[in-house]
Amino acid sequence: LVSSLLGLGPYANRKKSFFSRIVGPGDEVSNGSTKAAAAASVVFPPPYPWQFIHPEKTGTSFVNTMYMLGCPEDYRANWTKAEVYRHAVHAQNGIAEASSECKQRWVHGGRHGAGHDWDKTRPVRPEWWLGEHAYRNKALADEQLFMVFREPVDRIISQLLFQKRNLAKRLVTLPDSEIAEYLINRIKRQMYDSVKPDLGQHMTSFFFQPAGPGKIKWHNDSGALQSMTERACQVVQNMAWVGLTGAFNQSNCLLHARVDFPRHPFELINMRPTKQKLQKDYTMNITLIGILIRNKITITDDVIYDCAQQRFLRDLKQWAPHCL
Repeated sequence: LVSSLLGLGPYANRKKSFFSRIVGPGDEVSNGSTKAAAAASVVFPPPYPWQFIHPEKTGTSFVNTMYMLGCPEDYRANWTKAEVYRHAVHAQNGIAEASSECKQRWVHGGRHGAGHDWDKTRPVRPEWWLGEHAYRNKALADEQLFMVFREPVDRIISQLLFQKRNLAKRLVTLPDSEIAEYLINRIKRQMYDSVKPDLGQHMTSFFFQPAGPGKIKWHNDSGALQSMTERACQVVQNMAWVGLTGAFNQSNCLLHARVDFPRHPFELINMRPTKQKLQKDYTMNITLIGILIRNKITITDDVIYDCAQQRFLRDLKQWAPHCL
């Protein structure tokens, strides 16, 4: 392991003052727009606290890297296999044995509700103190946010395969054109659902919801859609780090190029593969399915994903060309 060569040296003595807050505890920083002085002073990594915004099916495995980035002094080169698992996210489990100081460095926004109460926030699950599927914490500056994005159609398919295993077994037997038609109908139905966020605007919704009863019906208001997506793209440009599920290794590489921190033993391992049991049959052409879907409906998340891609490629060229 590269991390075994690093040892504990520079991480064990990292002080809070190194990441001292620029914004005081009583300050309100809304939507990243009222913090000019803070933004001008921010270095990488940004001041604590941080939030890792984690939309569904975009890469739970990134949590292991986020953990080491934010809490490098927790790392031990001599962890046993069992200890590694207790200090890692895996299966349905969050990180169990992080230090209390580490946990205080990470915050969330509200977690969406369940069922018909989807628009009502509920507490974050204690075991998911890092990596919960939770909305953006608007009290943080944009520069204190880390977020991962996934190609929208690929994310939608992964979410459906993960949530509905019986559907997964049926979908993988269909031709791409029929899969696309199924997804078009599914996305259209959810557009008019009174509560749950649309499959096609899932990632974008993490920037703005909840915003009162019901959900934001952007597809019915082109002006609101443009305003919201422009604001979301602005936040993406200001974030501390943007990662892409489809460029998992490069996303991790970018972080290591920007700051020296331990490599988690499971850093490059997919800890929660959706397709594991479907590998032999999983032959969908995501690109073709995406074209067929977009010929008939608009996917709101396309805008935010394009912004994330541009930001990611820019960062790679600037900070980590060796990661390309």
